[in-house]
Amino acid sequence: MMGSDSSRKFDLVSVRWLPTIGFGAALGILGVSATADESCGGLADCRHKADADIAAGRYEQALEKLVTMTTFAVVDGGEDDVREAFESLTFVNLKLGGPLMAHAWAQADLTTFDRDARALANLETVKPALKAMVPPAGIGGTYKSYAGYGYWSELQIVERGNGKLQTE
Repeated sequence: MMGSDSSRKFDLVSVRWLPTIGFGAALGILGVSATADESCGGLADCRHKADADIAAGRYEQALEKLVTMTTFAVVDGGEDDVREAFESLTFVNLKLGGPLMAHAWAQADLTTFDRDARALANLETVKPALKAMVPPAGIGGTYKSYAGYGYWSELQIVERGNGKLQTE
């Protein structure tokens, strides 16, 4: 990996990146640039808008911009940009009452940065919220799997009784 100079292009060739960022980021390795969605027009713009939303307590709006920021950070940013995106997504998910998603982002941080001290510190911010969680009574609910670029695949399991389940 490269040093923490965020002005340099982040080294995406490392094999440990691929499980963390998924196939979509592999496109970045091949030279496909990140494209902006309607919420912001680039890494700096996403960061600025997300920071403003966080400062105003608009966490749902910030989350959308942070996902886009993650795309730009992975493809066009530096190591510090990727770290900031993961850490911000951890923080915002905690604020939204989503300790499992916060934990997932902290785990992505640990995997990406080889369990270094800063990634471990990010994980520590999640532990109190995880300990406060009450286990669900059944297996019904929404299950998420990291799909790359800050996006998650979802599987909905509905318990229908008599041991029967339905997926949606």
